[in-house]
Amino acid sequence: LIRDLVSKKKLESIILRFGTIYGTSPGMRFHTAVNKFCYQAAFKKPITVWSTAYDQKRPYLDINDASRALVHIINNDIFNGETYNILSNNATVREVTDLIKKYCPGLEISFVSNEIMNQLSYEVSNEKFKDTGFEFEGNMEKRISETLELLQ
Repeated sequence: LIRDLVSKKKLESIILRFGTIYGTSPGMRFHTAVNKFCYQAAFKKPITVWSTAYDQKRPYLDINDASRALVHIINNDIFNGETYNILSNNATVREVTDLIKKYCPGLEISFVSNEIMNQLSYEVSNEKFKDTGFEFEGNMEKRISETLELLQ
């Protein structure tokens, strides 16, 4: 739809595909993987993980990279109708929980057997966006540490 409008109406646009955001903010949400796991760990609850998803990769986005990317787009007038993947890193649930374990050594993981919701493990490339001159600086371990500190 956006590409069609750009073509027909000569609009300037950009399409952004954000990874799952992690890190602290004034309006934090706790329904996505990293922040949800930090919330559960901070309150000494077992982290609930779909057993089928433990080793699947997904794209994640440091909240600071998300805001910096938007500033970069505005400052560099990157409204070229292109689609960009905006992500700091690809990681498995196992990798995320291993980082949390560094700060919560007694962390318990409770595997939940649900019918698999998404059978695909996938990685996403951010190279196209990096080609605009943007450098991702995301640090999942640092954001996990900050989130746990805020909650504890």
